[in-house]
Amino acid sequence: MSTLKEICKENKDGFTLDMKTGNHAEHKIGYYVSMTNNIIDKHDTGISFDIFLKCFNMLQNMCDKQLYIGGWFDGSKYFLDITFHIKTESMSLARTLGREFGQDSIYSVKEQRSIPIY
Repeated sequence: MSTLKEICKENKDGFTLDMKTGNHAEHKIGYYVSMTNNIIDKHDTGISFDIFLKCFNMLQNMCDKQLYIGGWFDGSKYFLDITFHIKTESMSLARTLGREFGQDSIYSVKEQRSIPIY
């Protein structure tokens, strides 16, 4: 299996990873809403990725909902988020939750695009 750093590099336009299967999440409807904003410099040796994964696993163990890792690489920084999926097509609910977690946007699974919250 690829490392998280490799997955970021291979999916520069973004990804949502199901850590239970190690595969990309395969939802057809709903929204992804992130709960965190984590930025890692491209020169990181992998320690920050390890810490992020430990935090993700700890949070997943305390949570009764499936969590995902969302991320991308912009050429100079890695962006990693702990993300959850909302099954409803209610954009209003997704935007409200996104605002509560201090996010700038949510991701529409059906439209395959980020939607600004504000």
